[in-house]
Amino acid sequence: MTGDGLEGGVVPAGDGSAVIHRTSQERITLRFDGDNVIDGTINARAMGQALQGAANLVQAVANTSTFDDHSAPEVRVAATEEGSFEIELIIQALGEWWAMSREVLVSDDAQAASALAGFVSVAVGAMKWARDKAGRRIKTKSINANGDVEAHLDDGTTLVAPPEVAEAAEEPKVQRAIKEVTAPLSYMGIQTLNIESMTVNISVSSDEARKIPDPEPEPDLTRKTEVYETWVTFDRPHFGGDRWGVVMASKKFRATIEDAEFLTRADHGNVSLGAYDEFKVRVREEPYLTGGGRRQNRRYIEQVYEHRQPKRDTDEPRLPTEEGGGG
Repeated sequence: MTGDGLEGGVVPAGDGSAVIHRTSQERITLRFDGDNVIDGTINARAMGQALQGAANLVQAVANTSTFDDHSAPEVRVAATEEGSFEIELIIQALGEWWAMSREVLVSDDAQAASALAGFVSVAVGAMKWARDKAGRRIKTKSINANGDVEAHLDDGTTLVAPPEVAEAAEEPKVQRAIKEVTAPLSYMGIQTLNIESMTVNISVSSDEARKIPDPEPEPDLTRKTEVYETWVTFDRPHFGGDRWGVVMASKKFRATIEDAEFLTRADHGNVSLGAYDEFKVRVREEPYLTGGGRRQNRRYIEQVYEHRQPKRDTDEPRLPTEEGGGG
């Protein structure tokens, strides 16, 4: 879809007169295709997640350094069409707020409209980056001759994007919003999301959406990281991975084991991991906030010190009863 350019809005001034503010607009089309949306309707919860995600994505991109923490544009929703489920997002901002730091030899109004188009390019470009990255890890980054970021992934492939897109795509709040926008693809009968804007068009399938990982949680800066030693048992060993089920004083949780030597011994079967095997460990708890704002702890086992196998009650010899029976 093309941008609408600039429009005027009348806002009352403090002295009772009217002040005209120019606004710029860009339109993004979200079209969901699939057997379950062909009649032009969609699951309300799925659509709610996508719309909330779109609003969060605009806010998160506005907070990146590229846009210097300007107030986020307003997100409005236009009507739908039948045959699929299609909505139009209107990204609207006051023109004078959107002069980008790069010098452009055009009028202030045209520069504001151009800047908003650039903003949309970053938001949709971040979604394309997340789709193409598909949960793989970035090993190294470099800047090519065109000034673009080249992200070299752990499987040998390379992603290329402008620096502002690469920065936004790695922001946890942007990643969380992208997951929300693509959430309807997890519902039965919704196979594809097509996103069209003036500058960037992408398509995300349900299979591709599943490969976009959940972002790392935000740290909870109101609480401090704690480190302590304790005895634990391992309820669910995770061979080949680092997320183990742990039991500590009847409390169960999952933890990332950082002790490489212990993991190697466990992978080779050189550690007894029975229900009664106990290990003395050093635990680090890092507080964080969930997407819903709940306080949680992410736990890491920094080192495994000792191993013991306490005697179980059934291993003790049974004492004779008063009747003289030995059991």
